[in-house]
Amino acid sequence: MQRRAAFKLIGALAGRPACAEGAVGVAAAAPSHAAQRCAAAAYYPAAPAAAGAAAAQLRGLASAAATAKSTTNVPLGHHDSDLTSVACHIGLGRRRDLTMREDLGLWKNGATRASLADVFRGAKALLVGFPGGKVCTEKHIPGYVAAVPELRAAGVDKVVCVTVGDPEQVQKWAAENGFDKDTTLCVLTDKDQGFMRLLGLELGPTGPQCQRFAGVVDNGILLRLKVEASPGDLKLTHVQNMLADFKTFFGTN
Repeated sequence: MQRRAAFKLIGALAGRPACAEGAVGVAAAAPSHAAQRCAAAAYYPAAPAAAGAAAAQLRGLASAAATAKSTTNVPLGHHDSDLTSVACHIGLGRRRDLTMREDLGLWKNGATRASLADVFRGAKALLVGFPGGKVCTEKHIPGYVAAVPELRAAGVDKVVCVTVGDPEQVQKWAAENGFDKDTTLCVLTDKDQGFMRLLGLELGPTGPQCQRFAGVVDNGILLRLKVEASPGDLKLTHVQNMLADFKTFFGTN
């Protein structure tokens, strides 16, 4: 009985059950030396102090591992980034230079392709990604259009609204809804989803073709990116939330 109890202790300390007659399961890795010492001490009653010391050692190691996991060094580019689960599971929230992808471009005015450098370089911008539909037409984009004077006063040079689709159809939609009246705000098309794939925000093949998102871009560097939990939501990417983020980065009132 004492021998069996010792092997059960090995299993417990190693984080796995022990098989009958003290044999640890075939698929299980060998217990640590500390676990073996602790079990041996339990088998030989003359060494209870050794068992306690070994158990304490294991507890200390487990605590250190947990601490290391929770305080892993955060790369410099993540310090001011959005680290919510929605963003992190697709590798977002880190700073990146969008202009480095010279092979990608966005379409404007229905037929003109602009490189990412042309779009973002030399400006402090709000990037607004929208999947299309009623929320976009009635709430999301109109919110940015109405706030253009406030955004300009805060230092926003341009608002870049991007969706996936046919450039001519997107341009027609923007004109019909009056989203092309101010040069501060532009509606561009990611014709082949290349830009969305760069950000990890493409959807499809049916339904919405991209997530709803918004970000802060400075001279081509994506400083912060927020993604809604669902393309139909409008919470994180509302214009006032993004204006607050912009002011956080650039210190404007």
